[in-house]
Amino acid sequence: MPNFKKTNLCGNQRGMLLIVALLMLLLVSMIAVSTMDTTGLEMQMSSNNRLHQQVFEAAEFVLSSVEDTLIKAGNFSENSLNDTNCVLVCFKSNCAKGFCFSGSSATLWDACNLNKTSAEPYFSLSQWAEGSGGYQILQVPETDIITKYIVEYWCFTAKNPAEPLAETNKANRYRIIAFVTIADSHAQIMLRSTIKIAAAGEGKRITWEQLDNPI
Repeated sequence: MPNFKKTNLCGNQRGMLLIVALLMLLLVSMIAVSTMDTTGLEMQMSSNNRLHQQVFEAAEFVLSSVEDTLIKAGNFSENSLNDTNCVLVCFKSNCAKGFCFSGSSATLWDACNLNKTSAEPYFSLSQWAEGSGGYQILQVPETDIITKYIVEYWCFTAKNPAEPLAETNKANRYRIIAFVTIADSHAQIMLRSTIKIAAAGEGKRITWEQLDNPI
């Protein structure tokens, strides 16, 4: 009689099913981990976008608020602009208290001159350092965001740009720089605008820009 070797087909099948099940479990686990990583990355990106939007809106709030305040008040006094016998606001070359003027003949429309060789103060880390006294602060309403800003006096420009600068066609020019950063994050922004003021209530924004790589 032939001697047939017995094989355990059921056992082999169960072993194959177990291997397939383990492979499927591994595949499902890899997909789950990948999905969790993607979701976490998307949440981080969404959070970063919200933070950057917050700092942008805060900086724009500062620019608009300071512009409105300056335009409504009108130009600073000659003593303030010339840094002579001034008390509350004095425009200094070192931007003390956040008011800057680096030049000469500040109040003479036909002689006012800017020192273009001096470094831009807002690119200095020390200018914005806590306790430096080199800036003004403004809190954004209904938030805990504290913003910093400086005001630069930038001589004169024509009140009516279609006509040349003259005694009867002059306006004082100011640059406002807002710097906003949120603690414990990389979200920060620096915006700058330029305004001209001919008299109290008579002024407008003439330029706006976002400064790259602030500090």
